Amino acid sequence: MADDNSINAIKGANNVTPASNTQNSSSSSSLTGQQELGQQEFLTLLVNQLQNQDPLDPMNSEEFAVQLAQFSQLETLNRIDQKLGDSFSSSNSIGSMASYLGNEVVMGDAFMNVEGGNGSNLLLDVPEGTQSIRVDLVDQDGTIVGQHAIDDIDAGRQVVNLKDLPVQDGKYDVRVVSVDAEGRFVDLDAKVTATVEGFVLEPEPRLIVDGEEVALEQIVEVYKGA
Repeated sequence: MADDNSINAIKGANNVTPASNTQNSSSSSSLTGQQELGQQEFLTLLVNQLQNQDPLDPMNSEEFAVQLAQFSQLETLNRIDQKLGDSFSSSNSIGSMASYLGNEVVMGDAFMNVEGGNGSNLLLDVPEGTQSIRVDLVDQDGTIVGQHAIDDIDAGRQVVNLKDLPVQDGKYDVRVVSVDAEGRFVDLDAKVTATVEGFVLEPEPRLIVDGEEVALEQIVEVYKGA
């Protein structure tokens, strides 16, 4: 058992730490001025606290565990903040992706999904004098497997809704022709349109259209109407 002189010597050594305490106070004041405790500053304070603790009265293990948990939470929040910052700084940010929600977008091809006889909308530029249009549905083998006629259609750029299509559910290519009063056929450029239902940011930014993920490069325009 240590004598009184030994104990007093240890206590004396422990009391020679005002500089360390002052240093900690200075660090705390500096952090207060910044009004933000960064990851590196938190780690520095924790290490200093361990180095300068009283050997005869060390930090409580539960208190130490709480501080480690706080440090872990801080690190996680920093990673989330960095990820959000990177996202908002890019052209494919959360804000720009969300701006598509609820809008009708024009796809770069004429492939459409048919479900329950209902197909995607088609963006057409119908010429003057058109009496009707015919929509051919083509399978993956290039065979026309169904046709749909629309009579009394107005001329101009417009979106046409396709319903009651005589084909099974699936994905089809689309070919459209117009018929004038003399019975002449003119091939029309047809683009599929659909409403944006959502978006994902990972592994790469994509819009959700008709239940499928679509790259932004596949979007030709946002249709605002005639």
